[in-house]
Amino acid sequence: MPKSLSAGDGVWLAPLAQALRHAHNTILSTQRTPCPSWCREEHKAPFDVEHSSEVLAVELKHYPYWAGNECYSSSVLVALRQDSANLPPVIGLSGPDDCPGDVLTHDEAEDLARNLLQLVSASRATHTEQPDSLSCQDEL
Repeated sequence: MPKSLSAGDGVWLAPLAQALRHAHNTILSTQRTPCPSWCREEHKAPFDVEHSSEVLAVELKHYPYWAGNECYSSSVLVALRQDSANLPPVIGLSGPDDCPGDVLTHDEAEDLARNLLQLVSASRATHTEQPDSLSCQDEL
């Protein structure tokens, strides 16, 4: 904290106040686009522009794990996500860290394929054009 503003200790306050005003105005001027039909977000803030679908799970029964005396199955999770109205939706895929991701039973592969096709269909219903691929240089 500066001892006195007249001694020049507080010169950093003016640029900080200006930056905070700019950030405040940017947040308030950001308008959320209407949700795609697949979005399940609540969007409590007007500047919340990210859309997410329901998360679909494919249970991996061939890869059980134990917690205490209980046996559980891991799952692969898939969902649609759109980080900005300027970007097309993408399909997120995640699984447990310790699960070998390259091994699926036939039934698990069919369940995963069915869920992925459901998400592709939902995404294409709201966005017809998508890039062939995203790279690290693409602005996200």
